[in-house]
Amino acid sequence: MGELANCGRCGKVYVKTIQTICQDCYKEEEAWFKAIDRFLSKKENRAASLEEIHQETEVPVKIIQQFIRKGRLLLQHFPHLKVPCERCGETTQGGRICSACISQLKKGLAKADREQQVQRKQHPFDEPNVERPPDYRLKRILGQNDHQ
Repeated sequence: MGELANCGRCGKVYVKTIQTICQDCYKEEEAWFKAIDRFLSKKENRAASLEEIHQETEVPVKIIQQFIRKGRLLLQHFPHLKVPCERCGETTQGGRICSACISQLKKGLAKADREQQVQRKQHPFDEPNVERPPDYRLKRILGQNDHQ
């Protein structure tokens, strides 16, 4: 028998499958998705913004954003459809994080990588699977580094 869980939306207990929500909430989300799909399938609505879609379909903005983040609504097909960056809140059309935050994260990762490389050069015996001399720990405690 499946595992019991609480629905991520309504809190109701349900038998967990692949979904993180109960069957009733799933059906409601699917109905919302169909309403959005019907609205956006009309050529004149393809340039609609997030707020316009919300107003016309009455689908909550968070649900529309969820569909975008899950890849169910592809932003490249809808030029004016943007969502807030999950990191800074600026609008983005390219997924969960804006390009400025992606750039900052890449810089941070590169800096951390450089720092880790410096650390490895300073303490080469800290690498996993590296043969250490028998007195390595004692010398390290006493601050004696004859391997530099």
